[in-house]
Amino acid sequence: MERSSSLTKMKKLLIILVMVSWCSVGNAREYCSPLNEMDQVLDKRPETVVGLMHLGDELVCLGKINEVKIYEEEFNKVFMKTISDGVPMNPKSSKNRFKICGQIHLNNDINNMANKEKARKFHDCEQKRLDKIEQDAMTYLYKLFYKLKNQ
Repeated sequence: MERSSSLTKMKKLLIILVMVSWCSVGNAREYCSPLNEMDQVLDKRPETVVGLMHLGDELVCLGKINEVKIYEEEFNKVFMKTISDGVPMNPKSSKNRFKICGQIHLNNDINNMANKEKARKFHDCEQKRLDKIEQDAMTYLYKLFYKLKNQ
């Protein structure tokens, strides 16, 4: 009698385990693009703008064809603007000589790079400027993707 009772309990436990595993598979996030699945771009924010490039593939999978065009156009614009804003101006051939950091820390004079303290401040400023440009681009693209996804 004890044995049949324990077998019944084991059957119930097995059924519960099968049901739980079946339900969890059904609720697992599915990605269209293997690159997106590998980077988990829908679950965590990517580290670079390039990581957001394949979100158009996810829109295709969702059947959001018009939204894909919008996303790809915006991605290209934002990517080009990020590059353009990020590249420092050539100090010898530009009227502005430097972007903001060169104006602040080098007084628009490339010769001031010889001063280690000024050069360090310039490079720190440039790194912060570039990080902000990239973060702004990523935030915009990430929000755009979810807006288009939910339309």
